[in-house]
Amino acid sequence: MSDNYPKQRGIYSEKISIEASAESMKNLHSGPSSKLIIQTSPKYEGLKAISITSKTTKSVKSKNQEGYYSRGKDGLAFVEPKVTEPFSPIPGRVPRKVAIDRKKKEYASFNVEAELAKLNINFNQTPGPESWLKLELFDDKNYDDYTPKEWLDKGTSVNGEAKPMPGYGLCEGPKNEWKEVLISGYDEKTERFLGIWVHSNVPVSLPRIYLLFDAEDPRKFAKRVANAFQQRIYADSVIHYNYFIDNMPTQDLNELDSEQQRRLEVLATNTRKLRDLKMDSLTFLKMEVSGD
Repeated sequence: MSDNYPKQRGIYSEKISIEASAESMKNLHSGPSSKLIIQTSPKYEGLKAISITSKTTKSVKSKNQEGYYSRGKDGLAFVEPKVTEPFSPIPGRVPRKVAIDRKKKEYASFNVEAELAKLNINFNQTPGPESWLKLELFDDKNYDDYTPKEWLDKGTSVNGEAKPMPGYGLCEGPKNEWKEVLISGYDEKTERFLGIWVHSNVPVSLPRIYLLFDAEDPRKFAKRVANAFQQRIYADSVIHYNYFIDNMPTQDLNELDSEQQRRLEVLATNTRKLRDLKMDSLTFLKMEVSGD
């Protein structure tokens, strides 16, 4: 067996012996050599020792830290998802590049239509009575990780070259679908992102509520859309309520008599600051009380 396999050398057991001299004990605490030591035998005479240097270690680390999802596509901007890991690696923590790659992989595993369906959001269902209000009016910008300007800055390289940012947008038609889109600009007047559809190469202008960037969490975006739907329904109900109240018939209502109007004026002006209240304000107050 000893002829077929190399003998494993003992670093310290070879140094320590009964006849150890001062010369042999000089390098006892220096540790093993940086080269890979192979015990030569007739079977391994052609092998060479492999030296491990810091340059080799750095190249291996850089390859391991750059994952598949952390590589940018040719011609497109690579926008990093929002992570909390520092740029300088800390021992015991995940490197920033690895954390970014994991986030991108996690976000790519979700489907925006499926996440919206979990929250009972379907853009192909029959529109409700609140659909006369535009959904983008109720978009909560607190859900956004970056401002529109910051999104565009993310798509600009260090050399100042602006590249389109990939994402998904709501393509409205006979059947509303979420399709791939490339965003390259922003219109501040209309507050819409400008780009082109990937499937048709047709220009498109999308509000933020209808645009999901690849660097965003689809689950968080689905909650953003669902919140806008709920706020729109609430606003529609408030508008209808106030409209019905303001347009109720008042011809059969009893008006305040002179004694009730006098008592109302006394109670409304019983403080020093309210004594100088104008007569127009009192008239409006009487009309409001009569209407209620």
